[in-house]
Amino acid sequence: MFKRKTWAAAAAVTAVTAVTAMTAVCGNAQASLVELGDGTVEDTSTQLVWLLDWNVNGQHDWVTQMAWAANLSFAGSSDWVLPGIAQLQALRTAAGGNLAGLQAHFTNVQTFYYWTSTDASPPIYVWGFDAGNGLDGAGPRTSALFAVAVRAGVSAVPEPKTWALALAGLAAIALGRRRRR
Repeated sequence: MFKRKTWAAAAAVTAVTAVTAMTAVCGNAQASLVELGDGTVEDTSTQLVWLLDWNVNGQHDWVTQMAWAANLSFAGSSDWVLPGIAQLQALRTAAGGNLAGLQAHFTNVQTFYYWTSTDASPPIYVWGFDAGNGLDGAGPRTSALFAVAVRAGVSAVPEPKTWALALAGLAAIALGRRRRR
């Protein structure tokens, strides 16, 4: 009987921990832009790391900006790319949905279009993102626009509450087993 109660408690703790972890990672998590101290900012909701300085490479055509991002070695990483249009839109939303929000978290944000990696139609066009008003539009690859680079961040780590709950459950199980002996 006691063994069954111990296993039931362990199952309950595991289930609660799993639900808490899923809620923290998928459900109620709020976007947070965190400056990492190395010239980058992480969006904790998308796990993407952005350059802090949005005018580090000036204005160039799309091919030049793509090559710049692909060859960028910065903050200990060399896996930088131009963001897709959806990534820039999500970042703007995370920053409060306006230019002031972007300017509060990043430096040298230009109120002009930034290149994306998202192709448009016809193939000579690529989507651009206007940091000033949040609109997007397709333009010829030969236009001189700004660019910002992005890379994947570190994997999501369960928040402290999840760890505390899991450890409390394991401690309860250990105490239950100890009392039995």
